[in-house]
Amino acid sequence: MGCVNLRESDDHKTVEAVLDQPSSSESIDVEFIQHLLEDSDFSSCKLEDSGINQLVSAAEALLADKEQNDINLPISFIVAKRVDAQLSLQLSPDKLTAMAIIRSAYGGRSIGPNQLKQALAAANIRKGLKTSELKALLTEAHHAKPGTTIQKEIACGKHPQHGRDGEWISDVKTLRQQLSKPQEREDGTVDMLDFGEIVTVKEGELLMHLEPPTPGKSGFTVTGEIIPPKPGKEVPFCPAEGVTLSENKDQILATRQGIPIEQPRGMRVDQIYTTTKVDVSTGHVDFDGSVIIQGDVSDSMKVTATGDITIGGSVYYATIEAGGDILVKNGVIGRQQENAKQFNVDEINCQLTAAGHIQLGFAQYTKLQANKDIKVEKQLLHCFTQAKGVLDIGRGPKDRNSKLIGGITMACKGIFCANYGTEAFIPTEIRMCCNYQELTDLEQQISAKLPENQQLLQEMLLLLPTYKELPKTAENTKKTQQLLLAIQKTKKLVSTLKHKVRKLRLARDTQLSTAKMMIRGKVYPNVKVHIADYPLKITEEHQGGGVCFKSGEVVYDIELR
Repeated sequence: MGCVNLRESDDHKTVEAVLDQPSSSESIDVEFIQHLLEDSDFSSCKLEDSGINQLVSAAEALLADKEQNDINLPISFIVAKRVDAQLSLQLSPDKLTAMAIIRSAYGGRSIGPNQLKQALAAANIRKGLKTSELKALLTEAHHAKPGTTIQKEIACGKHPQHGRDGEWISDVKTLRQQLSKPQEREDGTVDMLDFGEIVTVKEGELLMHLEPPTPGKSGFTVTGEIIPPKPGKEVPFCPAEGVTLSENKDQILATRQGIPIEQPRGMRVDQIYTTTKVDVSTGHVDFDGSVIIQGDVSDSMKVTATGDITIGGSVYYATIEAGGDILVKNGVIGRQQENAKQFNVDEINCQLTAAGHIQLGFAQYTKLQANKDIKVEKQLLHCFTQAKGVLDIGRGPKDRNSKLIGGITMACKGIFCANYGTEAFIPTEIRMCCNYQELTDLEQQISAKLPENQQLLQEMLLLLPTYKELPKTAENTKKTQQLLLAIQKTKKLVSTLKHKVRKLRLARDTQLSTAKMMIRGKVYPNVKVHIADYPLKITEEHQGGGVCFKSGEVVYDIELR
C-alpha cells in the first residue's frame, strides 16, 4: 500500500483520501491525486479541489518536518463527491415551448422516468409533450460524460389559428382580369395585344358573393391554457355606381348593363361608351363611365372618362385621362422634341393620366402618370413617367429586349426592365422613392407638435394634486373633471402623434430598403439613378443585377435578384 489510499464514506456521498507518513521517494501533488482517482472506482465522481490541495499541503509539510508530533496519522481529506444528475425545466415567456435541461451525474444517480414525470407535474407541463424527445433526453444524459449539460425541447404548444376576414369574391370576369390574360393564337403563341371581346354584364346579374369571416381555431400552451383566436373581421360593402346588395346582404348584383370594375370591398358597373375611333370627325370624348375605343386616338384629340379607358389601336399626340385604368393595346406616340439631346418635360403634349393602372405596348415622347402601376410591353423612349407603384417594362422576367431610354422616369416602388440607356450614352434619369422627402417633411411637422403637447400635459399633471385638494364644492368638482378630461385628451393626442411619427418613419425606411431597379439585360453609362435624395451615376456598362439602397448609399449590385 502507498501512503495515500482512497475510501468511500459510509453514506456513499464522498470519497476520502487517507494520508499516512509519506516517504521522500514519493511525489504527492495534485496530478498524482487526480490520476489516483481516475484509476479507481471513483473516476466518475466530482473532484473537490480544496480537499486535494489540503492533502498535497499536508504531505509536503510531513516531508519537510518528519518530527511533527502534533499530527495524528493517518489523516483524511474529502477529495471527491458523488453528485446526482440535476434536472431543470424552462418555459418560454408565452408558455408555448418547454425545455428540459439535465446536467449529468458525477458518480451519482441519473434522472429516471419517474423523477422526470414528477418535475413535469410540478411545473404543470401537461400538453404537447414530445415522448420521443423525453426518452432520448434520458438516454443521452445517462450515457453522457459526468457534468455534461444536455437540453431538449420536450413540449410544444400550439399557436391559435386566427380567423379569416370576410371577403367579397368575384363571380364575373372583370375588365382588369381580362386584360391580364391576352388571347392565345392558333399556333399556341400569345398575342400580348389581343384581349378578345370586352366582357359586359346585364342588369340583375350576380357580380360578387360574400365569404363570411371565420372564427378561427384555439391554440394551447404546454400548461394546458387555451389561447383564443382572433375572429375574422366583417368586410363592409362599399356602395358604388351600378350595383346593389341582395336581400340577404351576401351578394352584389348589377343594376344596369355595363363593364364590371372590381374595387376595394366590392364592385361597380360602369356605363360603356364605345366608338371605332376618336378624331376630328367624332370630336373629343368626355364620358361618365368607361370608354372603349376600337381603333386609334388621333392627333390633338382628348378622351376623358370617370371609369376605365380601353384603346384597341394607338394614341397619336393626344390626351387621355381616366378615373380608373388606361389600356392601350398598341403604342402611344408623341411628337419628337426639337432638341433631342436636352429633354424638356414642358414640350411634351401627348399625355396619359390614370387614377389606377396604365398598360400599353410602347411609348415615345409621352407623359405617363398613374396612381398605381405602369406596365409597358416593349419600350419607353424619351418619356416623362410617374408611377406611384411599380414600373414594369417587358414581357416577363425572361425578356431581354425591353428598353428604357432617355427622359425622366419616376416610380415609387421599383423598376423592372431589360436595358437602360444606350451605347450612345443618351442621358437617362431614374428616380425612386419619389415621395421620400414628402414623408420626411410630414414627420418633422408632426414631431414639432410633440414638445408643446408634452409640456402642456406635464403642466396639467402638476396641477391635478392641487385641484384634488380644493374644497369639495360643485364648482371645484366641475373644474377637476374638466382638467381630467383635458389630460385624457392631451394624452391621447400625444400618443396619436407618436404613432404617426413611427408610422411615417417606418414607411420612409421601408421605401429605401425595398426600392430596386432590376436589370434583366444591360445598363449603359450616363444613366443617373436617385433613390430618394441619394444619387448614383452609372459610369460603365453592367449586365444583370440591379441598383438598390444599401449601407447608406445607392449602389449597383450584381447579385441583386
